[in-house]
Amino acid sequence: MDEIRKDQLLKSFGAHLKELRNRKDISLRILEQLCDVEHSQIHKIEKGLSSPTLITMVALAEGLKIPLKELIDFKYENKTPEL
Repeated sequence: MDEIRKDQLLKSFGAHLKELRNRKDISLRILEQLCDVEHSQIHKIEKGLSSPTLITMVALAEGLKIPLKELIDFKYENKTPEL
């Protein structure tokens, strides 16, 4: 996977995580307490600057009280330019 696609994927996932968190009206600091993931790390994930591990994704899903499937079920548009 090229860097552009990786960047798009991380940003899409991060936006989805932030949307889920905001829907539940949970701040970064509260989610940090609920899932034992540093708020700075959550912020980086939401901004698309960090790729979460499977363990982190499970912790986030548990903190949000949603199935892991819901966390990873997000829209991702592959905007790779045609060659």
